[in-house]
Amino acid sequence: MTKVGTTIVRRTRLSRDERRELFLDIAARIVVEHGVEALTMEGLAAEAGVSKALGYRYFTNRDDLLAALFERETRRYDQRINERTSGLSSFEDRIRAMLETYLDTVTERGNVLTILMQARLGGGAFEQRRRERNRYVEDYFAALIHEEFGVPAATALVASSVFLTGTLGLITAWLDRGLPRDEVTATFVELCSASLRGLASR
Repeated sequence: MTKVGTTIVRRTRLSRDERRELFLDIAARIVVEHGVEALTMEGLAAEAGVSKALGYRYFTNRDDLLAALFERETRRYDQRINERTSGLSSFEDRIRAMLETYLDTVTERGNVLTILMQARLGGGAFEQRRRERNRYVEDYFAALIHEEFGVPAATALVASSVFLTGTLGLITAWLDRGLPRDEVTATFVELCSASLRGLASR
């Protein structure tokens, strides 16, 4: 307890899990506001108001911290995607639901996931997980394309990679150019569907 004037302030001791989540929240804010390069163990400790040594009790180093943040953000996003797409069957409905969920996530949590997905920091656990995640998402969309449009698997994989890269343009059009969310979402879905129907009819 600490006495401030005539008021007694009771300090709440965070559990290990709560402290770890707090560190990850601070790391996410640093990444959104200043970029991945600005995130350091020293900076994390300073923002949290704790000693640098305490941060190292939770994360081995900066790479471990980034990997943990990436894992948390993708897990949360996947949970929301699974809830949003439950019961949907068509490619267009799934793509639209995924985009809407992604934009909701950006609105609520900032653009941390997009920034992390684009970061390339050489070797290490974070880079390995980032590449694995990108490959998983590409394969997932390629399977949807192949199943619904009947295009060859290799063609579906190319299309998947192109479309996923295109989502970065969608985010730019929405955030940086200030274009209406409904407009950028509808345009992207129509572009994907029209392109795939064209490939299927070749």
